[in-house]
Amino acid sequence: PQYTDQIDKLSLHVEIAGKLNAIIREQCLRDVGQLEQDLVFGDAGTKELINFFQTQLGVSRENKLRLLMIYAAINPEKFENDKGTKMMQLAGLSADDMIAVNNMRCLCADTKK
Repeated sequence: PQYTDQIDKLSLHVEIAGKLNAIIREQCLRDVGQLEQDLVFGDAGTKELINFFQTQLGVSRENKLRLLMIYAAINPEKFENDKGTKMMQLAGLSADDMIAVNNMRCLCADTKK
């Protein structure tokens, strides 16, 4: 009975791990996490972000929004003129999402002065 119980728990663990790995693959979370880290530490910039949006078509709107919020917080000056709008359009953000990114840019631009 104890052996059967342990086998059942192990099977459940393997099933959950498999589902989590499938979600990580489907949503490109490894790539999203790597780009987030590279943006924060200065190892990636505009070019990498644009390339990511052009090549990683399976990334959710929420993850694209998060990447742009990080980018806006780090580089608010890159969102001046049409540059930011074009990047947000490339990511396929909604009007409300674009407002949120611009608000982040404004908040962070004020702290860098």
